[in-house]
Amino acid sequence: MMLIRKLQKSDIARVADIWLDTNLKAHDFISAKYWNDHFEFVKGMLPQTEVYVYESNRKIQGFIGINGEHIEGIFVFSEMQSQGIGKVLLNALQRCTKGT
Repeated sequence: MMLIRKLQKSDIARVADIWLDTNLKAHDFISAKYWNDHFEFVKGMLPQTEVYVYESNRKIQGFIGINGEHIEGIFVFSEMQSQGIGKVLLNALQRCTKGT
């Protein structure tokens, strides 16, 4: 079963891990030390941001962060990429913001 929902405190470790995994693989031209050095900062900022998670079979596989009307980023766990999760997150966000 698939579910899109707001980030909960219990999700932070998994979401932060997805953030790190995705950035390390997508930005291999940037030192891994850079991403690792920013990991705790990002993890600490997550509860203060607007984040929606994609959960499948009770496991978070991706998330989208927004700031007002702007998308800050879409992150999908590397093993789950190319399965339409990013599109599902975008579509869910679009449905939530229609009429505002």
